[in-house]
Order: sequence, then C-alpha cells, then structure tokens
Amino acid sequence: DVLRQHTTYGGGLTGDEPHIRFFWQTLKGFTDEQRRRFVRFVWAQERLPTTDDGWGNTRFLIKNKTAPDGADVDKVFPRADTCFFNLSLPRYSSLRVMQERLTVC
Repeated sequence: DVLRQHTTYGGGLTGDEPHIRFFWQTLKGFTDEQRRRFVRFVWAQERLPTTDDGWGNTRFLIKNKTAPDGADVDKVFPRADTCFFNLSLPRYSSLRVMQERLTVC
C-alpha cells in the first residue's frame, strides 16, 4: 500500500502497536469512497500520489493523541493537521472502535 510506504510514526510509536495495526486494518477494509474521505480528512486532497516520484518529500505522520484526564480514550476522535498531513490517533482498545471513529471523521 502506497500510503503505508510513505508513513512515519512520531512520539515513539511504531507500526507494531495494536492501535496502529487496527488503523491499517480499518483502512484496508474501507471502500474507495471511504478512502477518499479519509484522505480529504487528513490531507485535504482528493487522492494520494500513485508513484514514489509523485510523493516527493511528502510523508504521512501518525502520532499519538491522548485523552483528557479521566476521559475514555475510546470516546476521543482522531485529529488531523491537513497542512502537514499528520494524524493524531488515540490508542483505541479495539478494531471495532477504530472503525467507528475513522468512519465518522
């Protein structure tokens, strides 16, 4: 997957963490329209570049989003910085929660 090849992780995250695996599983299960909406949410673009040359120096950054004190992390929504192509992603407890939150955003 081209997006995964151009993804970096911030704040000590790795691709092996459960919520990151949930994230990739969720994206893999998305329809084309859901993927387009996701790209619009995180980057304000209609689609991703299709070649490595098209990406240039652009990379997608996933970083951790913490819940406010006392809040249930499963109730927190992800946050995107479209100018920087960053996604602040909570550490959701399950694939189901990840699917629900990413479908809404």
